[in-house]
Amino acid sequence: MVDENIKDILSCLNNLPNKQGISRTLSPSAIVLGIGKTDCGSLHTTFGAYCEVHCGTTNGSEQRSVSAIALCPSNDEGGYWFMSLDTGCKIHGYIWKELPIPNHVISRVEELAKNEGAPGLDEDGPNL
Repeated sequence: MVDENIKDILSCLNNLPNKQGISRTLSPSAIVLGIGKTDCGSLHTTFGAYCEVHCGTTNGSEQRSVSAIALCPSNDEGGYWFMSLDTGCKIHGYIWKELPIPNHVISRVEELAKNEGAPGLDEDGPNL
């Protein structure tokens, strides 16, 4: 999750002009990649937010959304990357609902981090 947060921050920084850069009006992305101005605030939900992500469904009784944690935007068309709370894998979505974080979600994220050997965790949870 930390890697995705860093990528998101760098992407936003590269989409904004830099006062010490070679242009005060064009962003690094505009200069190097030809990407126009992007409003970082309008592209995404908050990193680490708990969301229910809509997944393609049929008219059956299967689950219609996946519980996930928001990671970062995937494209300029409104796509977003999430971490599935069921599998811990990255999933992609265009439709989601941001919700308040319940305690069971915090426990699940801690469990996924512990399984990956994340530093700063002990038996009692995060070691801050």
